[in-house]
Amino acid sequence: MTHLAHLLQRLLLPALLLCIACSACTAARAANGETITAVRRDAHILPNGQLAISTRFHTELPGQLQNALQQGVPLDFDLSYRLEKPRLTAYRYKLAKFVGSDSENNTVRYRLAFQPITKRYRLSADTFSNEYEQLDSALNGIGAIAGWQVLQPGALTDTPVKDIRVKVRLKLSTAQLPKPFQINALTKGNWQLDSDWQRLHIHR
Repeated sequence: MTHLAHLLQRLLLPALLLCIACSACTAARAANGETITAVRRDAHILPNGQLAISTRFHTELPGQLQNALQQGVPLDFDLSYRLEKPRLTAYRYKLAKFVGSDSENNTVRYRLAFQPITKRYRLSADTFSNEYEQLDSALNGIGAIAGWQVLQPGALTDTPVKDIRVKVRLKLSTAQLPKPFQINALTKGNWQLDSDWQRLHIHR
C-alpha cells in the first residue's frame, strides 16, 4: 500500500464528526449557492521542508448528477494544491525543489461509483477504495486527506510561515463524464461542482 493510500485509508471511512461540522455551515452554503464547501484546510511545514496538507469538504450533488451516478456513470473529483508564495522568481536557487517530479503529483483523484448489485457506493483514490451504504457518507470522503506530503524535501526549509501561501481546490472533473453529460455540464451551472481555490492555514 502506498503512502498516499495509507493516508486515504484513515479518512475514507464514514465521517460521523464531519456531519456535525457540515450542519453548522449549511445555511451559509445555501446562501452562497455553493455545492462544495471546505470544512478543513490546514497544512504543516515538516522538518524536511515539505508541506503536509489535511483537508475535508462537504459536497452536495444536484439531483441530475445523483440520477446519473445511480445509472452507472462514475463521478471523478480532483483535489489539487497550488503554491502561490514564495514565488519561484524569488527562489531561483530552489527551483529544482519546487518543480520536477512533484509537478506531476499535485492532484489526487477521487472516483465515486454506484454498485447496482450491492446498492452501495464505492469511493476510490490511488490504490485504496471503500464502500458506503449511504451517498452522504461517500460524499464526505471526497477530498478528505491527512498529511498529504507535497513539494520536494527542502523546498520550504527556513521559509517563514508568513511568506508561504498555498491554496487547495476540489472540483468535479467534467472532462471525465460521457459526452452527453459533458454538454449538460457546460450548459447547466449547477453541474459545475467546484470549491474554488481555498487558502490553507499554514502551521509549523
